[in-house]
Amino acid sequence: MKCLTLYLLLTLVWVAHGQSQYGINKITVSDGLSNGRINDIEKDSLGYMWFATANGLTRYSGSSFKKYELTFKDRASDPGIFKLTQTQDKLLAMQHAGAVFQYDYAYDRWELLFEIPDEIFISLAEIDDQKLMIGTISGFFIYDLQNGNISQRQFEEIRYIRKIKRVGMSVYLSSSKGVHKLILKPSNEWELERTLLAQSDILDFEIDIHQTIWIGTENEGLYRSNGSNVVKVKFIDNDLLSIRDIEIDDQGSLLIAVDRLGLYVLDAFGKKTTSFSHNPDDNFSISQNSINTICSEKGIIWLGVGELGLNVLRRVRSNFENIVHRRYSKNTISNNLIRSIYQDDAGLLWFGTESGLNMRDLDGNWYSFENLAMLNTPVLSITQYERKLLLGTYGYGLLSLDLEKRTVGLFSDSLPLKRIYATHQQDGFLWVGGIDGPVYQMKGDSIVASYATGQVKTFIEKNESELLVGCVEGVYSIDIKKRTVEEYDFGDYQISNIYSLHFDANENHLWIGNDNGLSQFDFRSKHINILDDFNNAAGATYSILQLTENELWVAAEEGLFKYSVGANRYRKYAAEDGQNIEKFGWGARTILRDKRLAFGGPKGAMLFDPGKIQSDTDTYNIYISNFEVNGASTDPASKSLNYSESLYLDHNENTLLFEFDFVKLGGSAEFQLDWFLDGYDREVQSSNKQKAVVYRDLRPGKYILNAAVFNSDGLISNDQIKLPIEIKKPFWMQWWAFAIYVLILALVIYMYITMNRERQNKKFSDEKIKFFVDVAHDIRTPVSLIRLASDQLLEKQNIEESVNIIKRYTSNLNEYVTELLDFQKSERKKLRILASEFDLVHLLNSIVNDFYPMLDQKSILVKQDFPKRLMIWGDQVQLGRVFTNLISNAIKYNHEGGSIKLEIKAMDDLIQVMVKDTGLGIPKSQIDQIFMRFHRADNALENNVRGTGIGLILSKRIVELHKGAISCQSEEKVGSTFKVELLTGRDHFDPSDIKATESTASAINRLTESNVKGKKSVLLIEDNEDLLAFLKRSLSHDYFIMTATDGKEGLYKLFENLPHLIVSDVMLPSMNGKEICHIVKNDKKTSHIPVILLTALSGMDDKIAGMEVGADMYLEKPFDVEVVKLAIKNLLKRSSIDQQIKAKSPNERKIQNPDESFLSNVIDIINENLMQHDFSIDQLCDKVGLSRSNLFRKMKSITGSSPSDLIQEIKMNKAKELLANEPHARIEDVAYRTGFNDPRYFSTLFKKHFKKTPSEFQAMHSSEG
Repeated sequence: MKCLTLYLLLTLVWVAHGQSQYGINKITVSDGLSNGRINDIEKDSLGYMWFATANGLTRYSGSSFKKYELTFKDRASDPGIFKLTQTQDKLLAMQHAGAVFQYDYAYDRWELLFEIPDEIFISLAEIDDQKLMIGTISGFFIYDLQNGNISQRQFEEIRYIRKIKRVGMSVYLSSSKGVHKLILKPSNEWELERTLLAQSDILDFEIDIHQTIWIGTENEGLYRSNGSNVVKVKFIDNDLLSIRDIEIDDQGSLLIAVDRLGLYVLDAFGKKTTSFSHNPDDNFSISQNSINTICSEKGIIWLGVGELGLNVLRRVRSNFENIVHRRYSKNTISNNLIRSIYQDDAGLLWFGTESGLNMRDLDGNWYSFENLAMLNTPVLSITQYERKLLLGTYGYGLLSLDLEKRTVGLFSDSLPLKRIYATHQQDGFLWVGGIDGPVYQMKGDSIVASYATGQVKTFIEKNESELLVGCVEGVYSIDIKKRTVEEYDFGDYQISNIYSLHFDANENHLWIGNDNGLSQFDFRSKHINILDDFNNAAGATYSILQLTENELWVAAEEGLFKYSVGANRYRKYAAEDGQNIEKFGWGARTILRDKRLAFGGPKGAMLFDPGKIQSDTDTYNIYISNFEVNGASTDPASKSLNYSESLYLDHNENTLLFEFDFVKLGGSAEFQLDWFLDGYDREVQSSNKQKAVVYRDLRPGKYILNAAVFNSDGLISNDQIKLPIEIKKPFWMQWWAFAIYVLILALVIYMYITMNRERQNKKFSDEKIKFFVDVAHDIRTPVSLIRLASDQLLEKQNIEESVNIIKRYTSNLNEYVTELLDFQKSERKKLRILASEFDLVHLLNSIVNDFYPMLDQKSILVKQDFPKRLMIWGDQVQLGRVFTNLISNAIKYNHEGGSIKLEIKAMDDLIQVMVKDTGLGIPKSQIDQIFMRFHRADNALENNVRGTGIGLILSKRIVELHKGAISCQSEEKVGSTFKVELLTGRDHFDPSDIKATESTASAINRLTESNVKGKKSVLLIEDNEDLLAFLKRSLSHDYFIMTATDGKEGLYKLFENLPHLIVSDVMLPSMNGKEICHIVKNDKKTSHIPVILLTALSGMDDKIAGMEVGADMYLEKPFDVEVVKLAIKNLLKRSSIDQQIKAKSPNERKIQNPDESFLSNVIDIINENLMQHDFSIDQLCDKVGLSRSNLFRKMKSITGSSPSDLIQEIKMNKAKELLANEPHARIEDVAYRTGFNDPRYFSTLFKKHFKKTPSEFQAMHSSEG
């Protein structure tokens, strides 16, 4: 497809007829036509013009051409197209060789519709929505578009049917024997109604809106007919005319193609209004007088002229006056190269040319002064001063013209300038500037002052005291009052070779025209704006004029432009607008008195009124004319994108070119293409030159191509392109591919985790085995010593020393086992702390003192940097283990003769304890692993330093329970520094982590040691037979003892004998102590029996777990037997009190001791608030003055029940009493009176306590009553 800008390549001339002008475009084969002979012209539904030529079809958009060849598949045919027809929805092309083609818009191709072999087609027309009539040399055929049937030849006697036209229900045919009118009978047969000019050879006819038939004949001229009356129309003095074609334009005028005479335009009455003919001496005439075909569309006349292609005539009412030298006219300007324009006080127009001076008077008459002495030189400036016309010339200086005497002389002998480019008069002063001296200020013919600027090209008045001067070197300012001159500084921009200046006083802006184009300088901000887009289109700016706000008119290197300041838009006016000057030059500009603007240049001058310039109302149609993928055109058989709802491409089809076609047959050829690829572009892209856009390496995804084109006055195209595009993902980016990747990755991760876990498990197993070996070794030594000491006791040797050894190493073993159990708790996240306030310095000093024997043994020096005293909140025992471990490690891994530094730093909210040694150090790669269980550094193992690998991880967990942190810095063979950071105060601890003020042991010691009358039974359950025998011997004096060695045996003896109290170990075979306790406390027969649990698990969480299942007391192993005795005694006493509480109503109780008094007070408080459903444990705590935890322990010690259980018990007893005494009371009322807000929950709880629902209980008592 050949694309070009028609308005730039074709010859455009203007022919004036009255007030209208016709612009003539000449289109030839070299411009893009398939052939120079044009047989027919038609416009399609998209707005394209189609030309049927002797060698195929040509489509034209107004700026580009595309050729089509129509051939048969099986045989060669004449490529010429004789006739084009646009039906309601089809574009058809007819060949003489008996074939009709149809254009497929969707696929941009021609396809054979039907053919009649060996037949010659002459004409073609649509006679109804579904039928075509084809005129031949002999008669016609009817083709049914719906079923494809072709009729038999009809009216064979009608010869050479050159034209067919449907009018209403009739069809008119032109033939070699007249014009025939046919009508379709009800029988679906055609009937000839009448014939006009039956003896004339009819070449063409046309019917206007008044049903007048205009008939063109061969050698007989033009006729018209209204009905049966036929009248000859004589529009020229020649009767032997051949009328080749007739067309009626949109104004009702007749366009008549006369063979060998050209084109005639007639009005509706047949009178000639104008004509067009070829003149070999006039380039403005049509190309040839032989016109084959005419087409008129919206004021545009398309002519097929002989073999020379097309002539396109556009009727334009132009507001531009082009002043050019006309070679064969005497009344014309003498030279086209215009350097200056001026209108004097009398209204006369003066034009300074390259060869002198011209003047046009008010009547349009031209006068030349070039024959006067000194006026045969370029006149570069004209101004009127003191009733004289002053001329700035190139070579003679400033001349004065005497119009009356028609003489020329020097204005002033004192003015030395010879090459004067600019003159300006202001307030009685004359300013003169040129390129061979300074600026001169004159009064009359005398010089007042001179100013050194540069080579002057133009003056502009900024205000009454400042004159701006445009020079080759830049812009200068002359202060008229101070008589000083200053050059403007434009910063980084070099503004030089100034042609024109314009000052906008409203905006305080200076507009500058120079070789680089148009610039805008803001006097306020001192900022200069270079208008790059405008300058790319306009080139050098020579003249700037302004009449209205925000609208500049610019004469530039590339033509005439209107620049809209606020909108930052510009519009070029060219030949299609009636403005024929293609290039302008510097200096020639002025505003006339009637507000017209005048610009001059090397090809003449242009005068126009900006207010009368008509806007371009012709809008574009935009289409995608070409589409390429990865640099290659798409399959010609593929559907046009203009008819595709969306575009789907493979992942590697990602470099796309879209070429657009703009269909616009009239008005300005200027355009602005806007496009935006949604999903790629961040902002709208624009261009007034390119018609193709390229996107490279688009990623898979969804996009939308948006495109629109604006005409020269900013009107948007009728339709805009909105094309969804989807580039498919490659198979390796599909969702199922990612699913496979995820599965593979998961498999790899699983395999890695599995293999790593196996490695870790093996390593962990090895470390665990080593850990147990080390533990066994550590335990064996004290056990051996205890055994030896026991042997000495048996032999009654060294009794005191043996007892001390047994006590000391029993204590050590107990501490060691406690550490192991704590580690096990930390592993299960069951390790707990009990914080209290203690002296950290005292703790550290006592730990150091314990290690002095080891320090002395290795000659290790200890440096202590402690304050005298530092109180801190924390678990003293657990923190003691942390610091013991750190100091022990510092000794263990230190060298003989090394040193340890202990330091405490107290800050506002933080305390730091640092333990620094000079020992082995830790390899850098293993520092992050030292707080992992069973891990020990490689160098420790290599040096055979013993350890378990649990000390540091246990220390870390203890410190973290204190909301603190422990860290290590170490360097191998230099030493290590461990830093423990602890928070000050106690706010960071949970309330449950704060240690109570009294311990369980001290509370037991304060219990009253009153005797219980009579021997009561105690069940002992312990799997260690030695301990069981020891306890039995210790308790048999006061109690009746029953024993069992496992859980199930103990449970059997419990239900068989119902003892008064149970003492059980936690860890038992078959059933543990907690399970036994849970069964006891949940059985009505045994729930009153107190239970003491014995355990080696000393943590608070273990105690709480025991209490939760109902244990009355928790004693740690090892224990003092006296504590056991005292605990049994007091629990039996409390059990007796509990029985008394249950036996009596609250009002009958008598206070016997402080516990009973306290309990009575609690019961009274509960009864007082019995109906308050929101009465809580916290409110009860407030009333009795105890914390929640203290109240819990107190109530447990007195009643064996928790406060919430007691409240519930009292509520249930009260409800039972109400239901028994009030058999007709509503269940809801009883529930509300006993403090329950939900009757359903009350009924559930009542049934749980009494094994009957409230309704059943009430019914039972009602029947008894």
